[in-house]
Amino acid sequence: MATPRTDHEVSALLARLTTANGPAFALLDRGGDGVDVLVGSTVTVRSTADIPVGPGGSLAVLPFRQLAERGLPCRDDGTPLRVLVAEERHSVPKDALERLLPGEPAVVDAGFDEDDAAYADLVERVAAEELGHGGVTHCLLRRGFTARLVIPGPTAALALLGNLLRGERGAHWTFAVHEGGPTGRALVGAPPQGQVSLRNGAATTHPTCGTYRYPTTGPTVAGVVDFLRDAKESDELAATVDAELAALCALDPDEVRVDGPRLLTMSRLAHTGCTLHAFGTFDARQVLAGTMFAPTAIGTPVAGALRVITDREPEGRGYYGGAAALFEPDGTLDAATLIRTADLDNTGLLRISVGATVSTDSSPTAESAETRAKLEALLTALGHNPTKTQPTTAPKTPALADPPRDRDAATTSPFTTAPVVEELALRRKRFGAHWTSPPSPAATDRGPLLVVDLGDPAAATLAHLARLCGWRPVVREIADVGDLTGTVLLGPGPGRGDDAGSVAARAVVRAALGRGVEVCGVGLGFQVLACVLGFRIGGPRRASGVVRVVDVFGIPNTVVPRNAFAVAGQVAGVDVCRDEPSGEVLALRTAGARGVQFRPESVLAVDGLRAVDDLLRPTDH
Repeated sequence: MATPRTDHEVSALLARLTTANGPAFALLDRGGDGVDVLVGSTVTVRSTADIPVGPGGSLAVLPFRQLAERGLPCRDDGTPLRVLVAEERHSVPKDALERLLPGEPAVVDAGFDEDDAAYADLVERVAAEELGHGGVTHCLLRRGFTARLVIPGPTAALALLGNLLRGERGAHWTFAVHEGGPTGRALVGAPPQGQVSLRNGAATTHPTCGTYRYPTTGPTVAGVVDFLRDAKESDELAATVDAELAALCALDPDEVRVDGPRLLTMSRLAHTGCTLHAFGTFDARQVLAGTMFAPTAIGTPVAGALRVITDREPEGRGYYGGAAALFEPDGTLDAATLIRTADLDNTGLLRISVGATVSTDSSPTAESAETRAKLEALLTALGHNPTKTQPTTAPKTPALADPPRDRDAATTSPFTTAPVVEELALRRKRFGAHWTSPPSPAATDRGPLLVVDLGDPAAATLAHLARLCGWRPVVREIADVGDLTGTVLLGPGPGRGDDAGSVAARAVVRAALGRGVEVCGVGLGFQVLACVLGFRIGGPRRASGVVRVVDVFGIPNTVVPRNAFAVAGQVAGVDVCRDEPSGEVLALRTAGARGVQFRPESVLAVDGLRAVDDLLRPTDH
């Protein structure tokens, strides 16, 4: 069949897709004038390594439970990893689809699974009981919305897609994928966030976090500026960027670069986000497996947030928070995070999941309101929107695009005004220059470095920075340390340096010190080292995101805390740097050992590269 271009040809294609025994299909609007249409059949596979690629490409739909592939804890609800193997591929004019796709699908029995008060109560309890106690700093909590389609099937899926194409803007993808036939399962959505892409030797992710809900009268300059200055919102984005940096660094790239933050504007809300690039030689399946899934849909640290999700959410997440990934025959990849997406099953039941990122600073009522704002575009596309909020008149802007600096353009939207542009520039300046403008690796070979992973993926980020400093790092889990040669760097992780979970790490420190091997520690690794040297481990610090500059042994360092347990005491022969006025030990050094409590690998550590370099240099005592 020739690629349809005219309205008549597009109508014929749509009619074929909606017949009683029609094929599996997907329509993907990825930001251009044309919408990709894939037609073929679906298969179920077990893992990302098993995803087949058809002659027209393949669209894999990965459920949230696929995180088990990375050894991460999540509830197994049996949702399958489905792949649409394209046997034919078309590019259909987007304006033709906007004209020809059917109207809104009829729905009944629509509403949230739990009311606002119940969700706000969950937020309050999780913030008080689970977050900030030396472990999890952020956690996205899901709530569900259900409705029933009066007439289920592919026509309803296409009607929902048509309304999203006509009414939403700023999405990374606007898409529909259907398993085929009258009772096939479908996913339809407009997710704002790209999961990961791979092209031209660059793996790219799009961490997106922080939400500005437009007032009923539309966005204002003052509102956008206040949003950009909100410490809670900026810390959420930084924590998400740090988590995705760790995932990219684990791919062993030649270079990693951070662009942003920028604004992503949609019809009813805006987000802040960054674009992260890792350059090297990668395989598409490896990249997808290594980066699944977006921390903004989980929380940070990811493993700890997943434990909270498993404990607090009564059901599995299905496809929510997973990814839809387009694999091309030439080895390229483009994937979207499955949020702002409706799941239509073969009985006509429609489910939508939304969530808010909870921290110790969260307002339960505000988080509840945020989930409603995130749902509005889909509800409008369904013809069910009790709030009747009208879309903003803000111009359509590319996802995560820099605001134009043209003074004339600034009159059309508050997002392009000088105060907003200046506030974004200030946010960028708070990022370490070694991430925004990566330096070349040092020419001097500093020798081998064993980076011990204590349960936090940031070990890979530390290894990447150490490589820039001239070291030859290898990352190993605590159970697979092997021979202690060269210098040892214990990374961050959950728990306390003096608890039962750190027994093996303390044994590694004692063995290294006993053999005269240089030992360094960051975060939990610092606590383990401090404990072995004779310091006390106290209560947790709850002040996540309080970034400040502290003089560490004569050199200013950007202190980026990620809720950790305080280290206290004094040990003969060990120099310490203390926080004032608490007296907490932030750094220590002695012959053969050095450590820092704070996180030099964070994107917010302006001098993080130098801090890692200083940490790994032997100290004469």
